[in-house]
Amino acid sequence: MSKHIVVCQYCGRQFDANKGGYYNSTSRRYTCKSCGKRAKKEEKEYQADKREAKTGMRQSLGAMIAKIAIGAIFFFASFGTGSAGGVITGMIVGLALIAWGLLPWLMPRLKAKQEADAQAAAAAAEAERLANAPKICPACGAHTKGQKCEYCGAPLPE
Repeated sequence: MSKHIVVCQYCGRQFDANKGGYYNSTSRRYTCKSCGKRAKKEEKEYQADKREAKTGMRQSLGAMIAKIAIGAIFFFASFGTGSAGGVITGMIVGLALIAWGLLPWLMPRLKAKQEADAQAAAAAAEAERLANAPKICPACGAHTKGQKCEYCGAPLPE
């Protein structure tokens, strides 16, 4: 074949397009193999980052379903092996695959619930602290706590 020398759009290196590389028909430019592989890897990571921001997990939905399905097959097929070692091994492998598929989906939800519980507890503690903070009675000038003055019984400001 005759040589078709082109220039990579990313690194500027010249290469023979007949021996490899990528062609972008929209920009009508070429990319060498190393820059093309790097661009594909970055695109894959970008898609995984978008998926993680949207769903909370880097794995795709298809990968999650495949892991769970294969884990279920291992788990239920282990009971037909006949030996105790095979049953235990199949159950362990099956449960591990199911956990590998489900945990990336469950962890962000559990963390969000823990953070919400921690915020609610912090808000309750702050409200309790403010309710029991030392106050000055407007009627008698005593330093007291609670909603009413301990000495004269006048209502305290919040």
